[in-house]
Amino acid sequence: MLRIIPLFSSTDFRVGCFKVANNLIELGDLTGEVKWNNTNEAVKKCAKLTKNEGFKLFALGKGGVCLSGQDMKDKYLDSGTENAQCHNGIGIEDSMFVYSLGKHCHVLFFSLLKPDDE
Repeated sequence: MLRIIPLFSSTDFRVGCFKVANNLIELGDLTGEVKWNNTNEAVKKCAKLTKNEGFKLFALGKGGVCLSGQDMKDKYLDSGTENAQCHNGIGIEDSMFVYSLGKHCHVLFFSLLKPDDE
């Protein structure tokens, strides 16, 4: 039996770690501004850039590059999570950590887990 669990609720805007998707727009390179012990400022700055462009989802990838674009949900779901590596909410190398701008994004994201051993 497969268990399905939501990756975020209406109050949790962190979606998860994925491989970098193709055809995303680079909104800004924040790699020089990332403080790895507290990445909140980089996330906030990327969120502001995303909101200014009118998108609802964004990602921080490649060590601090702010990414977004149309149909982002389909793109990152297609890219998958296999071998994705993130640290403190930012993707490393060819990975990205995806965020939602708020409750208005009522898309349910699910993770299919391996069958229970029970």
